[in-house]
Amino acid sequence: MLFTVAIPLYNKGGYIETTIRSVLNQTFSDFEVVVVDDGSKDGGAAAVMEINDPRVRLVVQQNAGVSVARNRAIAEARGRWVAFLDADDWWHPDYLAEQQRSIGQHPDALVVTTAFLTKRDSADWLPSPWPVPSGGLERRLLTELPHYFKKDVPFFTGSVAVQTALLRTLQPCFMPGETLGEDIELWFRLGELGAIVHLNFPLVAYRDAAGESLSSLHRFDDLPSYVSRLKTRALSGALDRQQADAVFSFVAFQQITLARKSLVNGRRLKALRWLSRAGARSLLEKRWWLTFSMAVLVPRTAILKWNALRWRRAVVRKNKGISQPGS
Repeated sequence: MLFTVAIPLYNKGGYIETTIRSVLNQTFSDFEVVVVDDGSKDGGAAAVMEINDPRVRLVVQQNAGVSVARNRAIAEARGRWVAFLDADDWWHPDYLAEQQRSIGQHPDALVVTTAFLTKRDSADWLPSPWPVPSGGLERRLLTELPHYFKKDVPFFTGSVAVQTALLRTLQPCFMPGETLGEDIELWFRLGELGAIVHLNFPLVAYRDAAGESLSSLHRFDDLPSYVSRLKTRALSGALDRQQADAVFSFVAFQQITLARKSLVNGRRLKALRWLSRAGARSLLEKRWWLTFSMAVLVPRTAILKWNALRWRRAVVRKNKGISQPGS
């Protein structure tokens, strides 16, 4: 078996059938589906059991969080690759076929990924498959992954497949008890081991339930735990010079981002403190100076408008060229 599709489930009973159907409708059929129900209370497990397909397997555990559920799915996997998917997202019918093609074209690959599109949640959210170019799709190798995550998010959990044997050497792959950045930390760890094969064409739809503008995200008084661990790892000497520089640059980028979040939340002094922590190398970046200017000159109402416009433009840019009903 080539793929195990790992789906953590917690109180997504209204979505899980649509998600699993998107897997069962794949044009590539050598897979199993492992759904780990993490103590759901909304009937999600029952919805999975009603799907009459021998490829779907339900594992039930007491509530322990999404990271533990994903780690459990890795332990249960029978496929040679684990393809991750969250319980409210959706795969294009050609997703696994293209991932299999990436593996065939790059037999030494440890990780294969695709791009994705963001679709705002609604009553008629179900995407319609969009055309996939018939002339073949271009793959590229991603190295020094932190640099890519500064510019844009090239892939997310639902568009990643990893060799199962490798994942088991890295357990716990996802940090238990954490729900922010625990996936990005794993991708960076994997990227340290070799280049990631990336298909720069969206074959996954991410359900945006509430928007992810800076104002809707958590407020932090310190760096998220995964960022702190990345920094500690880079300082430990475990990485080569280029990898460490990429991590330090990513950490500074996150500190500037936290400064912007502080501004959106009306905390100018906190924003200036985050900017001061970003380090001297950040003074060479336009993003640092733009954020500093906003902190000392721009009214909060203007910052909120700028933030909302920035988010809308980011979604349009990511979804550019993909047309579908209700998008």
